[in-house]
Amino acid sequence: MEEVLKAKPQARPKLDFPLLPQKGPLTATLLEKARRFEPMYKLPTFLAPIGKYANARPPRFHFGWALENLDRLYETATELGVKPQPCGEDLGGERRAEGEVGNGEEEEEETTTISMTELFFRHDIIAALSKHLQLARKPYLATVFQPGKEETVMVALVENYGLKNGVALPSDIESLSKHFGFKTGPMWYIDAYFWMWNGNKYWYYGNCVFDVAKEFNIKPHIIEGNQVIPKPEWVENDIWMQYVAFNAIAKNLGITEEPGPYLATVICPGKPEGRSRMVSLMENIAYKSEAILLDDIEKLRDCFGKYFEVDEGPMWYLDGYFWTWNSSRYHCE
Repeated sequence: MEEVLKAKPQARPKLDFPLLPQKGPLTATLLEKARRFEPMYKLPTFLAPIGKYANARPPRFHFGWALENLDRLYETATELGVKPQPCGEDLGGERRAEGEVGNGEEEEEETTTISMTELFFRHDIIAALSKHLQLARKPYLATVFQPGKEETVMVALVENYGLKNGVALPSDIESLSKHFGFKTGPMWYIDAYFWMWNGNKYWYYGNCVFDVAKEFNIKPHIIEGNQVIPKPEWVENDIWMQYVAFNAIAKNLGITEEPGPYLATVICPGKPEGRSRMVSLMENIAYKSEAILLDDIEKLRDCFGKYFEVDEGPMWYLDGYFWTWNSSRYHCE
């Protein structure tokens, strides 16, 4: 534990937000401070919610390495024979794995967001790599802030809320560092979603998916390589598990036509960071090829209606990340 918390000598960071709790409502100034927050080799002990700090609710931090691009990740897929698994839960019209690595300029212009197939694909790559390297603990991908850049994908070994379950072993650090060619040791990066203190207060609307899953008696699980892996519980604020739970709910509702509804992050004035989670029926990029069934709208309203802040019928929301024209030019990974 001490090794992960201390890691490497480093100048003591200034005690300001996000190391200290925010006062009052979240503001653009606080968000900018989180975006500029430098990764740390050493995690201050009061940011690890264990022991005497067990009741603290600091921002979420991940220990690992930022990926400057995803090339090595996709090379790993080729080396280990991992292929994307298109499924009914995929988001119609959005970018599939093949488009992610580049299938020409026209494709890039028309497809701008990451599909569920792509998210599952990345997850499967990391799972396969963990087995291949015989790691003691499976790493994961996280989206974090990195000064001077947009949200960054990183290979993470552990998060501060998971330290009670153990820490990363030096052998795992060495194996991953060698595989990806990392030139520095792992560091603590601040999460791009839960960058505030008491994050549950601001992001609970995403967790209503777990409440509905429990109402349907859907057991906690994740998906790996198209296999259902049971889990002891739905993990609070785990965005990956939100996707999995929502897909299971859609199946229980009898919504099986592709592409089906999905969860999206959208611009929502007045919300933390100006964003919110929504139950989405379709996106404009796929409008030419999709039809929405009124039946599906009613099923979703009956199921999630009590959680909707506005229920005047479905509305069009601006994507929380791809809000620019020709946005693929700005979000290349």
